[in-house]
Formats: sequence, C-alpha cells, structure tokens
Amino acid sequence: MIIVLLFALFESGLFPENFFTEDQFNPALIRNKPAVLSFCAGTRFSMSELREYEIHLQSGSYSIGLNSLGSELYRENDLNGSFNVLIYDLISAGLGLHVLNCWISGNSNRFNYSLRAGSAGQLGPLLLSGWINNINQPRFSSGDRLPVTYSVRADYTLENRIVFSLAVRSIAGNLLFYNTGIKSRFFNLVEIGFGLNTDPVLIEFVGCFRLGRLSLVYQGSSHYDLGLSHTFGAMFQL
Repeated sequence: MIIVLLFALFESGLFPENFFTEDQFNPALIRNKPAVLSFCAGTRFSMSELREYEIHLQSGSYSIGLNSLGSELYRENDLNGSFNVLIYDLISAGLGLHVLNCWISGNSNRFNYSLRAGSAGQLGPLLLSGWINNINQPRFSSGDRLPVTYSVRADYTLENRIVFSLAVRSIAGNLLFYNTGIKSRFFNLVEIGFGLNTDPVLIEFVGCFRLGRLSLVYQGSSHYDLGLSHTFGAMFQL
C-alpha cells in the first residue's frame, strides 16, 4: 500500500505534527492553562485519502486526546492522557501515556502503549523545555519497534507578542536535526508563524484568528518531495 511505503509505523507520532504545537506534545507545557477543547482535521502530503483527525481537551495540569491518521485500508489511532507537576518555582515536569492501535484492513488490529516525559522551565522571557518520547520502545511485530525520540527547545518572547524558537531533535542513534521558527501576535486577534525543519526539509506555517473564546486555526507544511499537508481546526475556551 502507498501509505505503508511512505511512512514507518507511527512515524507521525515521533515528533510534534507542527513546530507550533509543542504545547500539546510536551506534557510539561500544559500546567495551569485554561480549559480548552480543540478539534482539527486535515490531509497529509497532498494525498486526499490520507486523512487525520484529532480531538484534544486540556484543563489545568491535565490533558486527554485522540488522534487518528490513515485511510479506509490502514489507520493508526492514539488515545492519550498526560499530567504535569510543579517541581520548583517555575520548573515543571510531565508524563504522558499513549495507547496505540495499528489497524490494517483484513490483516491485523494490534495494540501497545508508549510513555513520554517532559520538562520545562521559565526564566523571564526565556522558556526552556525538553521531552523524550517512546521511552519503552513499544513493539508491534518482530520488525516494528518505535524508536526513542527526544528534543530540547528554547523559546524567547519579545515585547510579549513575538516568539523566536529553536529546537534540536533526534531519533536515538541518528544525527541531530533542527527546527527554528518565529510567531507573532497582532492586536490579540491574529497569530501568524513560520518555521523551518532540516530533516526532512519542511517549511511550516500556522495561522490563528481569535473570536472571543473561539479560535480558528490553520496549520500547514510543505515537504520538498511529498508536497503540502493541511490541517484546519477550532479551539474553544471552556
């Protein structure tokens, strides 16, 4: 199948889907945030049959979510929950549990789980954070073991509206690669961001328009070989 040829098993969960969605990926970044319910849907790499759906609820120091990526013949599902604790002053740590399901029509329906841990510390306008994913290296078959991935990131906020970000990431045993980006807020109504990923080479972009407690969000990326990915969503502050 074309999807199996293009992607390793649960490749979409090795790193954040978009450079600007780190707060949903790192369990240490959810602390003391207002309750927000979000839903999004999109397609990957200009393939209309490769659809992704996500619903996510975040409240205080806890979050739960469901992600589903695939087609009528193949689908990966991720039911997840995470929590966060304050260790010292502005330093926090979080842990996430992901129940993973790989379904292949007429072939298999397999389950496993993955553990993710993260930390974050705020130093004035500088936010330092990091995470390690697939700590237990879950296995779905003799040849399908999810690799450990990790990231260290710095976000610097200027004048409370412009954020400059840099992340260093890797799959365990592989070379490091880099993400960098900038995001700006205008009149507390619109947010726009652009990012660059070095492996694979991706240009990433995000836009958000706020209407009171409702926010409309667009996320996208452009792969140098596989084309465009698009995600449209909405977030509602409860």
